[in-house]
Amino acid sequence: MKFPVLLTFVLVSFLNSANSQTNGRLSYARQIPTYVSPDWSLFLDEAPKARGKKTITVEGNVKYERGDKTYSEYYFREIIFTTGVNLNASTESNDYKTDSDYALLWFSSDQVAIIELDQTLAGSSTRRQGLISEDTFNFSCQLSKYQLSGIDQSQRTWKICLLPQELSFSCQ
Repeated sequence: MKFPVLLTFVLVSFLNSANSQTNGRLSYARQIPTYVSPDWSLFLDEAPKARGKKTITVEGNVKYERGDKTYSEYYFREIIFTTGVNLNASTESNDYKTDSDYALLWFSSDQVAIIELDQTLAGSSTRRQGLISEDTFNFSCQLSKYQLSGIDQSQRTWKICLLPQELSFSCQ
């Protein structure tokens, strides 16, 4: 039992003498790293939320498929994009697919077409939180050449063109 105590005493004495004899030079005692207690609050706090919005509202051109399989003309209107997670939370239901993105076209305060899009507009990490990142949204629109499509709750096919109204002639 005396050996560990004696060794500790010798080690402490050596460090103290080396520290007092440095004369401005870096000593062994100063090179030994000190233990710093980690900031555990970084691990205990919630993970940072993904940046994004619950909805992204844009103006664009929309047309729908008629019963005779032809399409209507394009109508320029406001389009609200959101995720299935956000729709389920807003409607307090599980009617919408959580891995899908949706376009909402409001015709009146009680009439809306909810279109499940064929394309993905939100990244998977933001979608789980019911959010759409503007960067991911813009990138997805560029990939699809600003042409989106989907089917509403009555199985009607819609085409959405996100080009400005003056360029709507180039919408398919």
